[in-house]
Amino acid sequence: MRQKENDNTVFYGSVGLTLILIVFGLVHNELFGSTMTAIFDWICQYFNWYLVSVLTFYILFMIYIACSKYGKIKLGPDDSEPEFSTFSWLAMLFSAGMGSGLVFFGAAEPAYHFIAPPPGIATFSPQAADLSMQLSFLHWGVHPWGIYGITAMVIGYFSMRKNRPVLLGNFVEPLFKNERVALHCSHFVDSWMVFVTVAGIASSLGIASSQMGAGIARFFNIPNSIWFAEISLGLMSVVYIITAVAGLKKGIKVIADINVYLSILICGFLFLFGPTLGILQTFVTSLGAYVANLPDWTLRVSPWDPDFDVWQRGWTVLYWLWWLSWGPFCGVFFARVSYGRSMRELVMGSLIIPPLGSFAWMTIFGSTAISAVMKNPTCALADSSVNNMSMALWDLMAMFPLSSITTIVCFILVATFLVTSANSGTFVVGMLSSNGDINPTTKRRLFIWGMMAVISAITLFAGDFRGIQKLAGVISFPYSIMTIFMAWALVKAMSEEMRGKKSGGDSQ
Repeated sequence: MRQKENDNTVFYGSVGLTLILIVFGLVHNELFGSTMTAIFDWICQYFNWYLVSVLTFYILFMIYIACSKYGKIKLGPDDSEPEFSTFSWLAMLFSAGMGSGLVFFGAAEPAYHFIAPPPGIATFSPQAADLSMQLSFLHWGVHPWGIYGITAMVIGYFSMRKNRPVLLGNFVEPLFKNERVALHCSHFVDSWMVFVTVAGIASSLGIASSQMGAGIARFFNIPNSIWFAEISLGLMSVVYIITAVAGLKKGIKVIADINVYLSILICGFLFLFGPTLGILQTFVTSLGAYVANLPDWTLRVSPWDPDFDVWQRGWTVLYWLWWLSWGPFCGVFFARVSYGRSMRELVMGSLIIPPLGSFAWMTIFGSTAISAVMKNPTCALADSSVNNMSMALWDLMAMFPLSSITTIVCFILVATFLVTSANSGTFVVGMLSSNGDINPTTKRRLFIWGMMAVISAITLFAGDFRGIQKLAGVISFPYSIMTIFMAWALVKAMSEEMRGKKSGGDSQ
């Protein structure tokens, strides 16, 4: 199934879907928000059981691939070698996969669960403190990496190994005998994946901009305004343009390395000046509880407890849908930077190393935040964690010495994390909308960034970061269905390759 090099079906189809979204948001902003919320609530009410099941399937599928004979298959020809060092590779995976979300929720989410835990747990209690870290580990643990990994496997195999264009729709071919039907279905898949990616990046762009805007207000000690978020969006656009022009190896790689170094710096600061012993104890305890309770929390739904059901929709299910919106672009980007590595290496680099980094981050920021709120339940951090999460990080840093310096470092960290994700996202969208060209033009990538920035600006004016997440979640829900067929097609194709090699060797 070959596509013409000048075939712009995917580009125009995805742009058309995105423009419909933009016009709807501009003309009917309130109706836009209420519609997304209504659809999201419907998905959560009737398909929460499916979402927790399918994300569990992703993790088990990746483990199966790593432990099976397929684990040695490379994302590229058998003689291919990795393009990037292990450090830079893991840095790009972590920066693109988690991005600014960790900075936004690192202090806010654990403190929120401590102050307003799930039903049945007393607020400000030791049980709430323990549970808050377990829930943060759950939401930022292996589940999103299962989504990214399964997509990376499919792209790495059908595109890198088979020397075909980098298109998610490539997996469709083994499922259909009719070439025309397969081509139309692959166009639809790629167009929808571009649409999902644009919405997913735009949601994170809006969240990061709101946090940076709050940081500006806190640094200059002036009332916060939506315009500070818009200014932050503009600043990130400038940085994005510079790195986009620099390219993958000079731009994204360098920014990703900077992210890791700054993350280590700010985590080291809080580790030394915060509750050091408590952080160490919390990490060990929370990691043990996460591993022990993972099957329970992973598959938990509560048909008999409506209060818990409402809580789960607003947190766990929302996270699963949000992570799904990041699946296409993270998966394709992971495959691109994992060229020359085996399926087993990809699983190790996805399900083990990055989640441990997230756990360390959540423990340092979360333990420090909970400790501060426990000592002073009426502090500014306690209020912002519940009522204005974009201020939580800045309220936490204000409690420590050198707050002006650390605020600037955190501001840069938010920007560079987001720019890395946006760069990888536009890189992937550029590939998908350019018939799989692994080096999409800068002009096209800048155009894609413009669409993302406009959607982010619209959602910023809506004023609800959870509304932004819901938008991305609604659009990404069909992707969860596609991934099941992707896994089936992948195993089918790898099995046929193995049989072909075996029969070829036997015939010799």
